[in-house]
Formats: sequence, C-alpha cells, structure tokens
Amino acid sequence: MLFIDARLYMEAVLNVFYFGMAVYGWTVWTSGVARDAGLPVVRWPARVHIGAITVVVLLALVNGALLSRYTDAWYPYIDSLTTWAAIWTTFLVARKVLENWWYWLAIDAASAVIFWARELPLTALLFVFYVMLIPVGLVSWTRDYRGRQPART
Repeated sequence: MLFIDARLYMEAVLNVFYFGMAVYGWTVWTSGVARDAGLPVVRWPARVHIGAITVVVLLALVNGALLSRYTDAWYPYIDSLTTWAAIWTTFLVARKVLENWWYWLAIDAASAVIFWARELPLTALLFVFYVMLIPVGLVSWTRDYRGRQPART
C-alpha cells in the first residue's frame, strides 16, 4: 500500500516480482552443482549488458508513456526505469553475475531520491543504506570471482 499511496505503481509491482525471484534465486543457488560447490560468480560480456540496458530503456519509455497517459503516477518514467532495471538486476543476482552491483548502485541511488521526493523518508534512508552496502557485496563477489579463475603461469 505504501507505494500505491505514493503513486509509484511500478514499485508496487516490483515487490510482487521480488517474491517470485526469491524463490527462483533460492532454487538456482541450491540446486545441482551450485549446492555442492556454490554457484560461482561470473561475468557477462559488455554486449549482453548493452543489449539489456537498451531493452530496459525501451520498456521504461513505453511503460512510462502508458503510466503517464492512463494513471496519476508520479515520476512515471523514472519509476518505470528503476523498476525494469531492478527486474533485470535481480535476475543477474540470481545468476551471480558480478556486474549486478553496478546496476544496484544506480538503481538504489535513484530510488532513494524518488522516495525522498515522495515524502517517504524511511524508505529513502533504507535505500541509502543499500547504497552503502554495495561496496561490501562488490568486494566479496570480486574476491570470489578472482579466486575461481585459473592461475596464470
């Protein structure tokens, strides 16, 4: 109800999505090889990220236009952009893709500003806290990624 009351409709939808992705992520992280050795942190090529960012921006433009035209949404384009980006980034987390941390940095910083502007100070502070945690995750996952790389001779 918080995001509905703030007229940030895509944020409300995003929270429903997170529940489904939590189940998916748990399944991926605890199945097969992942259960025995831990799902390895991987990196994806820049072309994948460029393609994904392009799709996210296009979806946000269409979604923002629809919200702008048919609802009373606040910040329909930014709300759509952060939501579609968070959907993509949550998938990256489930697959343990290292670059997810850079996406979260942009998403969480933008979200903190949006929530502050919509007079949701506690939610904004939560997202500031998330931003402060990002270096911890990035360092940990980078260390894990480098530790699984073959030794150079």
